[in-house]
Amino acid sequence: MPDERYLLCRVERYALAIGLDAVRHIAGTETATRDAAPSPIDLRPLLGVPAAGAGIAIAMRIGETDVSLIVEAVAGIETIAEGAFAPLPPVFERARFLFDGACRRPVGGDYPLRLRLQPLVAPAFAPL
Repeated sequence: MPDERYLLCRVERYALAIGLDAVRHIAGTETATRDAAPSPIDLRPLLGVPAAGAGIAIAMRIGETDVSLIVEAVAGIETIAEGAFAPLPPVFERARFLFDGACRRPVGGDYPLRLRLQPLVAPAFAPL
């Protein structure tokens, strides 16, 4: 299977992988205006992490939709094979609204969750 490039991010103990092709702009939340969607989705409270302080805004284009996500940190870019991600098991049903798989191998010491690259709508999410 082909390798894909991912932007690796962190929200407290969670490592996240976001398909690099979707990323348009990265900025601190204090300066994130260019390419930002009107209502950013803050992943911190959705993952049960207090949204204290500034974060990093990631402006993305998913399909025909502009989306901005807020994370705590950006850790870098990594190439990961498509086959390296395992689907989330049924017990993680609520997490499937945000993520479609978990990496089977460690990347930087963590097993990142892969963000679903489909239109994301903030009201559809409840904290995990």
